[in-house]
Amino acid sequence: MTVTVATGVCAPDVGEVTTLPITITQTGSSAPWGLSATGFDGLASNTLAGTLSATNQVTLSGSYPEDGGTTTASHQLTLTNATTLTGTEFWSWSGPGGTCPNSQASVMATKNP
Repeated sequence: MTVTVATGVCAPDVGEVTTLPITITQTGSSAPWGLSATGFDGLASNTLAGTLSATNQVTLSGSYPEDGGTTTASHQLTLTNATTLTGTEFWSWSGPGGTCPNSQASVMATKNP
């Protein structure tokens, strides 16, 4: 992920690149399939939930603890092929020292072999 918009106390984070493994698990036998994504901020307990549509659109959303506060994120992604997701993360953070409302990051994820 690359931070493209950061507001409030996070404004200096624009351009920051984060590379972390995320595990996405699909459930269900037909569209829209349920999704669970774990590993945000490097912790297996940080989980977002969402769906994968029949048209390869992925949505994920939820909140998790980060840097002494809480990050709330929603992802609008496209499964561009069998191994790649691309799109946008819309996020906000609040915690000690301030907030970061209405921030964004571009996302490019590839499947590990």
